[in-house]
Amino acid sequence: MSFAVRVVFIISLTANLFALLMLCQNGVFSAIKRSVRNIIHTKTLQTDDLRSVSIYDDKFIISGLPFVARGEDLYRLPESVRSRIRPILWELGKQPSGGRIRFKTDSNSIAIIAKSSSSVSYHMNSIMKSGLDIYVDDIYTGSAWPDINGDIKKRFYLGDKKLKNITIYLPLYSPIKIHKLYIEKHATVARPDDLKLISPIIYYGSSITQGASASNPGLSYPAIISRRTGIDFINFGFSANGLGDIDIAKLIGTIDSSLIVLDYWANPTSGQYKKSLPDFVGAIRKKKQNIPILVISPFYSAGLQKQRREKREIAFDFVAKRKRSGDSHIYVLDGENMLSRENSSGLVDGIHLNSLGFWFGANALEAKILEIIDQ
Repeated sequence: MSFAVRVVFIISLTANLFALLMLCQNGVFSAIKRSVRNIIHTKTLQTDDLRSVSIYDDKFIISGLPFVARGEDLYRLPESVRSRIRPILWELGKQPSGGRIRFKTDSNSIAIIAKSSSSVSYHMNSIMKSGLDIYVDDIYTGSAWPDINGDIKKRFYLGDKKLKNITIYLPLYSPIKIHKLYIEKHATVARPDDLKLISPIIYYGSSITQGASASNPGLSYPAIISRRTGIDFINFGFSANGLGDIDIAKLIGTIDSSLIVLDYWANPTSGQYKKSLPDFVGAIRKKKQNIPILVISPFYSAGLQKQRREKREIAFDFVAKRKRSGDSHIYVLDGENMLSRENSSGLVDGIHLNSLGFWFGANALEAKILEIIDQ
């Protein structure tokens, strides 16, 4: 190759690389990739062989959302508390973390058309934040996620034509509307099998409790524990806002439950935690004198070690004081049993749990829960 040809080649290559760089900076390639992905995901949904069913039919159970009545939005909090709580709590309550649609069918497939949000975060993917998980007889089968417009359209193939329990896990961090749920035209729909313990465990806490940052809606630690134990659950994790609000404690006190887990150490300062924990438990005890309450202390993270030590001491001292005063139904779990320094690979950003972290956490918490409930 002559010198002149080489020069022309280098100039041309440089120009192309520069143009490529400009395209990347302008997000063109990202937009193209998103468009292709969405075209693949939201291709025309074939429903000619299916029939529509309503999630509000008596044969369906909406678990984890105790205040949802027929036809109402899939929210975690009732309209009756809206004027009494902080506005951000109401908005977070629209995100149906812990919500599940349960039913039984012999359909070989089901299809879903829904509307969610298309947003993602640095530590949350589209499936966990805005999508759906499908479990068949408590075995993961697949997921659906929104396109850039927030639309979800997906058909799931479930296997043999026999009656099976279906659980649809709702998004952890986005409101959702289920527009259509389809089963095959001649398929049967029935109520799902009863859970082993219908009175739910209520979890109150922060973004971690709400599910940040599992990969899927079905992989928060409350969801994992529920599948393992057969105990229903309600998730009152409020991202960045698990601050011990008394109105939430009063609401918890009105719900039939088997156990209340307080996992809200992450959001308040040490001073706020020390003040709010007795008040929060006191508000619950006015309604539920004998319900078991489990307080969780901080798990491991590399930062904020002083605050973690302080909050651990606060949790343990508080429970010991309650026990001395005659409360025999309160317990404490050291959060470092859920996630220790040796298992710090269970963190996604040094603070929130990834799916492995939720698995670690579920292992320790499940053992403590069964110890308490079996007493």
